[in-house]
Amino acid sequence: MIQFIEKLFANETKLEKKIAIKEINGMKNSQPPEKPTFIVNQNEIKSRLTQKLTDCMRGYGFEHVVLTGKVGGGKTHFLNWIESRMNDNGNFYMVKFQVQETSTVKHSFVKMIVSKIFQQYYEDFTRAMNLLVTEFEGDLDSEQDLIIGMLCNRYKVSNDLARILYEVCAKTKKGSAAIRVMGASHGRTELLRLGIKNLIDSDYIKIIQFFLKYKKKDGYLLVLLDEFEHAYLSLTPAARRNFFTSYKAFIDEAVKFDPADIVLITSVTEQSEGHLKEKVESAELALWSRIQHQINALSEFSPADPLEFKELFNELSVRYRIAYDYDIYSKNESEMRKRFLERLGGDTVQSMSYRDAILNMLGIMDDLRMNKQTLEISTDTRVEYEKIIQDAKKQWEDAHPNAKPGMIKSSLEKLLMELRYKKLALENEVGSVLFVSNLVSKKLFFISTTSNSKSLITSIDKCIKYKDSLSTKEDDFETIFIYQKQWETKAIVQMLSLYPDIHALAINELELYNLFVYKNMKENISREKIMSELERVINDIK
Repeated sequence: MIQFIEKLFANETKLEKKIAIKEINGMKNSQPPEKPTFIVNQNEIKSRLTQKLTDCMRGYGFEHVVLTGKVGGGKTHFLNWIESRMNDNGNFYMVKFQVQETSTVKHSFVKMIVSKIFQQYYEDFTRAMNLLVTEFEGDLDSEQDLIIGMLCNRYKVSNDLARILYEVCAKTKKGSAAIRVMGASHGRTELLRLGIKNLIDSDYIKIIQFFLKYKKKDGYLLVLLDEFEHAYLSLTPAARRNFFTSYKAFIDEAVKFDPADIVLITSVTEQSEGHLKEKVESAELALWSRIQHQINALSEFSPADPLEFKELFNELSVRYRIAYDYDIYSKNESEMRKRFLERLGGDTVQSMSYRDAILNMLGIMDDLRMNKQTLEISTDTRVEYEKIIQDAKKQWEDAHPNAKPGMIKSSLEKLLMELRYKKLALENEVGSVLFVSNLVSKKLFFISTTSNSKSLITSIDKCIKYKDSLSTKEDDFETIFIYQKQWETKAIVQMLSLYPDIHALAINELELYNLFVYKNMKENISREKIMSELERVINDIK
């Protein structure tokens, strides 16, 4: 099962037509698919969830994850993905519900878990409780009150739960009513028949623990709570207090379970930073301390990131082709991006929800299908591209050698800005150097435009000296040495191998000309070809 979990978030590649239609139709109507077939770009979240799910399977204990993001950001998409695949596997227990549903159990989080287990896995639940009571079958010769007292002490449960356990073990006519109360799926009739009050949260936490100890399946119990924000947006103060208290009590006890075969994944919509903290902390400070370090924020979709755009577009276009038997020519993601930005009202670096991005892309695809059009590049565009490259080649050859580093630097700077880097200033900066950073790293680009192998060796020496000359406070950066591949020799490759802290990026002539024209590239169909030729370079520098 470890191998199954490690591959849990792999996108589906074998797609049936009816599944593709159902998934696309759901997305068109702003509904997360019940059984999604792809997730894009959220690599950090996928890795974190995989680690947590694997750790629990290996017996490392209770795991808790809180997924946050804005409306349409993919939280429910993730929960549905996990639920559908774990259910298909068949070796796990899975319960999923929303905060609003807890109204049926007076907003008790733990009672809702037990109720769902009872309803979905009735036979396994009943089997587990019957195995539990075999532990004390030999004590039934004693008086009933003595047995109940013994059960209270042995299992640290209330008198009411001990009485229920006795009824199950003694196989009295009240046994079925007792099982229903243990399953949090009872009414006043069962309570009156048993002569007890409603069980408390600590009792139901014990029942979860009993179930885990005697469960039939090898896999653990996975609890998926959706729309946690409704606890503080929709519930009354009293109901909210009950829910938060129950949620906290569950976390505090779950870490003590033996076996601790349980994972809790909660999703929360947070439209503004700090909103979740403000609402939970003000209502239940102790609960916030339990969840704040379990928060994992989903990233939004960035139209400005060409690789991110391409990944989403490719996954959607494949499913669109299967669903409607219509190929929009998915190779031209640049033209799709042009139409996408036009639909948004112009070029933008503003992030957006994946739901909005998907709706806009599918809308464009529907328009193309309705008008019997595709994104395929026309012959005129190919001619236009070839002319652009020829003009670039001539400008490059005619340019003064001292001007060439700046020509590449300006294009590289624009490319990096679109990849969400920002330029940093350096003391004694030279024209062949570009220093940039993003949220996670810094990069120093040293650009060599020498026209022979001997001069290239000199450029490598200059790069090494410049890198070493930077102050120690700037030593947490990656150095990338860019040079023309046509001047590369075995000696140069060997020389560069002696400096593993310098990443060598050799670009061929066509890549050079495409990079040169990138700065003044217009939003036309030629962009697709230019971006395609630069794909290797972009992947290398990103």
